[in-house]
Amino acid sequence: MISPTTPISTASYIPLMQRQDLPARLTSADKNRQSPITREVDPDLDFVCSIIMESHLSLQEIEDRTIKLGRKVSKKTMALWLWGNTMRPHNLTLTMVALTLGYHRVWSKKSN
Repeated sequence: MISPTTPISTASYIPLMQRQDLPARLTSADKNRQSPITREVDPDLDFVCSIIMESHLSLQEIEDRTIKLGRKVSKKTMALWLWGNTMRPHNLTLTMVALTLGYHRVWSKKSN
């Protein structure tokens, strides 16, 4: 496992949508379903993982910066995004990490 204080190498990250090793998560409702289970990964998660990699900051540095913004996102949470099997993280945690790295989300009304 990579140390939380070591800057991250982009070579070690494989976008979640391309990973084959993610386990299928079955619930009781899934077991009764006739159609195959699809593993949709949140596209915002892939985006935030890519900007974490591009930042060349350690996960500890990013955690410290999120604390300064008032909402701690732990280095373990981010490690699970990058190398674990997280598929649908909370929006708040994604948003806080993106804000820490200089990105912001804009909501706008769709034109008809």
